[in-house]
This record gives sequence, C-alpha cells and structure tokens, in this order.
Amino acid sequence: MSGTIGSNVARVSGTIAATPGGLSWDTAVVTGSTVTVEAGNGYFINTTSNTCTVTLPSSAEAGDQIVFVDYARTWASYALILDSNGLQTLLADDGTQEAFDKGQFDIVEVQQTRIQVTCIIGQVVLYEKILDTNIFPLVPVPNIWTNTPYPMSDVRKNKGFQRFLNKVMSLITSHAQASSGLKLLIPQGSIQDIEDLERDWANPNATIEYDASFGEPHFPSPQPLAGSIMQLPQMVEHYIDLNIGIFEMQQGNAESAPKTSSGTMMMEDFGQRRSKSKLRDVEASLKRLGKLMYHLAKSHYDFKKTFRIAQPNNDITEYTINKKLYDDKTKELQTIENNLAVGTFDIRIIGNSTMPSNKWGEWNVYMEAYQAGLIDKVEALKKTEIFDKEGVLRRTDEVAKLQQQLQGAQEQIKKLSGDLQTATRETIQSRKQVEVAKFQGKLKEQEYDSKTQNKVSIDKLSNAVKLESEKLRLATDAEKKRSQARKGSEKS
Repeated sequence: MSGTIGSNVARVSGTIAATPGGLSWDTAVVTGSTVTVEAGNGYFINTTSNTCTVTLPSSAEAGDQIVFVDYARTWASYALILDSNGLQTLLADDGTQEAFDKGQFDIVEVQQTRIQVTCIIGQVVLYEKILDTNIFPLVPVPNIWTNTPYPMSDVRKNKGFQRFLNKVMSLITSHAQASSGLKLLIPQGSIQDIEDLERDWANPNATIEYDASFGEPHFPSPQPLAGSIMQLPQMVEHYIDLNIGIFEMQQGNAESAPKTSSGTMMMEDFGQRRSKSKLRDVEASLKRLGKLMYHLAKSHYDFKKTFRIAQPNNDITEYTINKKLYDDKTKELQTIENNLAVGTFDIRIIGNSTMPSNKWGEWNVYMEAYQAGLIDKVEALKKTEIFDKEGVLRRTDEVAKLQQQLQGAQEQIKKLSGDLQTATRETIQSRKQVEVAKFQGKLKEQEYDSKTQNKVSIDKLSNAVKLESEKLRLATDAEKKRSQARKGSEKS
C-alpha cells in the first residue's frame, strides 16, 4: 500500500512505500532480544516483554529492502534497535525522519478491529473515543426474548402466578384462623358480667351460671371452603415449576415423583435440559463480559496497582501491575514490570466457575484420575473442602523432601554397610595371610634347625668314623710292625 502517514510507532510522518515485489515473509514471530535478518525478507517483531536488537546484513546493494512489522504494537514501550553491522550509509545523517522520506524503510500497517464510542446530544458531538477492544461493550444476558433490548427473567414471568398463590394462601390462612378462633353467642341479658364470663371461659374447670330463660348460647361456624380452592396452590406451583423447569422431585421431594421410573427419568431429563440451556446462555454472557472487562482494564489501569487475593485460610497473594523499575544511578526508567497496557496475557475466563455440583461425586472422579496418574495431588486437593490447602501442600512437600533425604541416608548407610562388610572381609583375609606367613616362617625355622641338627649329627658321625678308621689303621700298622719284628727275630 502507499499513502501519507500522520502518526506511527516511530513518531514520524512520511510516505508509505509500496510493498516490494517478491518479498518473502518469515512466518515465525521474533520474540527474542536479538535477531539477524537478510535482505528481501519481512519479519514480525514482538517486543512485548523485552527490546529486540536487529542485526542487518554485513553487505547490501542498492534496492535491497527489509520490512519489520510491530506485531503487538509495543515498540513504543520496548524499542526496536537496529545494528547497522558496518553499513554506515544505511541511515541518513539527519535521523530516522529523512530515512523515511527517502524510502529507506517501508511502513506496514496492521489493521485491527476496534470499537468507537461517539457521544451525541442532538446535533452536537460531545466526544469520540476508540476503545481498546474488539468486543462491543454491551453484553446481553438473554433469557426470554421480548423483542426489546430488555429480556424477561423467569421470576418476572412467574410474578403473576406467585401473587395469585400468595392471595390464595392468605385466604386459606384467614379461613383457618376464623375456624380455630371460636366465637360464643349468648342471648342479651343472660349474663350479668361479660368480663367475668370471658375470664371464666379461659378456665377449663370453671362453672358458669346463666339464665336459660333468655335462650341457649351457641357457636357460629364459618362457611367451609370449596375443594377447588384447596387445589389451587398445587396447580399454581405446578405452573411455576413448569415455567422454571425445576420440579419438586428435583428439589428432593420424593412424594412428587411419578409412579414409574420412566416418568421420573423423563422429568429429570427435561429439568436438566431446561437448566443447562439457561446456564449456557448465562455462561456465554459472563465469558463475553470477562473478555470485555479484560480489554477495558488494559486502558484503565495505566498506573501502578496491587491486587490482593485473600484465600479462605487468610493467606494473601499479591499481584502488582505497571510497576516501574528505575536505574539506581541515573534514575532513568528501565522497564515496566507487568505492563498491562501492552501485550496479551494468558487469562482464562470461566463463566461456570460458581455452578453448583455434586462435590462428593466430583471428588471421586478426581481421586480416580489421581490414582491413575492423570493429574497431580495439587489438582486433586483443589476439589476438597480442606481449609488450609496451601499449608497442606507445603507440609506435603516438606514430608516428601524429608522422605527423599531419609531414602538417601538409607542408601548411604547401605553403601557404608557394604563397604564395612568388604573391609571386614579384607581384614580377616589379611589376618589369615599374616597367620599363614607366620606359620610358614616357623616351619622354615624348624626346618633350618632340623637341618642344622642333622648336619651336626652327620659331622659327629663322620668324625667318629674317621677316628675309628684312624684307630683301625694305627692298630693295623702296629700289628704289621709287630709281625715284621717277629719275622726278623725268627730269621736271626
């Protein structure tokens, strides 16, 4: 598109250049703090929670174009920063205005649907205002269509029946009071003191004198009510139940239930369909109202606001929006924490959160889901009537941590016990080896002693043998000499 811009994110005026042909859009929305872009592409930049620094290509040619789109319209809060990456001639020296004038940037408008409020008195326009919402700020809660902007409720539809029922019940009550409060008619002059008669009449054992010549006293009885009048309350209640769709049987009155089970089921189904139909209409209106209030709150709360949510156990949770954070030295505004005016928050609008239900049945369903592992204990605990849910969760977490520590200690003890058993076995084995070594040493000593003793004995035996051999040799030599001497004497 092309045309003249009077106000835009950059706070400048200029000419909108036509979208270049062949431009390729990157469908992924950029939410990070940095991004490197390429020529010929278009990028959606979302700066809802932080600024974004765009690094341009290191080289460029005449005619290269890159388009940036303010995806969430938040560049005024968190700016888009351009890193030229060495391209000094990209921007004009006089600033962004001249860059827009020269067509170095393309401005792309993002159309959004908004509601405009115009206040007119006669032919005078008092003011015009554009609301930051695409939901029309009139939320109908339809029930009974009356061809007007004002629907009729069930109470208004049954108001005539209720007044008629009140009148009938008033007549029946008055008749019952008249029937229970008996009136005594006595002939005039038969009783001298009426006050004494009234006082004695209240005494059940009283004896009252009267003059029978004047006539007998008697009690006038009221006219009985017709049987059709006694049936009117039940008939009117039936019409009211039929209009609202909630019968006495559904309120716990078993006597008003049909005689057959099929009739009871049909009546129960009819009542549920009527109730659910009305609830769906109301819930849809509540959800629409919640979305509208969320959009209007973004423009209303432009200041710091702290919301405090009190739990049933008196625990208070605080949420602060539009909290401005300043630099300690320069005192400059750094950022706005939880800035409600920009971005889109993940908020769920639940219109049927207060709808009554069977809590025990719902609790059983959640317990089965918890036992099956489909939900965690936190979600299951939300459906209980326990007063201090957060305290229970906190103590449960502490018990779980202590159990983990105990399990770790038990594993450590088990490991140390195993190490102790291994050390004991190694010690016993070492002792055995020492005893075997000592025994082997003793055996070697005994073997050495035995060898020494054997050697000594052998040496002694050898010496004795040598001595006897020497004695025998000497005796033999002596004997030879004596023989030779004898032979010489004989020859001589």
